[in-house]
Amino acid sequence: MLETIIIVVCAAVCIGAAAYAWWMENGPEKDDSAAAGKNGHAYTRYDRNIKDDIVFHKAHK
Repeated sequence: MLETIIIVVCAAVCIGAAAYAWWMENGPEKDDSAAAGKNGHAYTRYDRNIKDDIVFHKAHK
């Protein structure tokens, strides 16, 4: 019985990790179409926020 529970839990963790990895690669914030023709790198909203924060902090030191 314990063996079955461990196998089911491990399978659920593996499926969850695969779903999370897929979501991080193909989630709704990913927009390859806008950046493909410009510089070949697609920024997500999160990347732009970090970039804006870095510029903001450098300008206000």
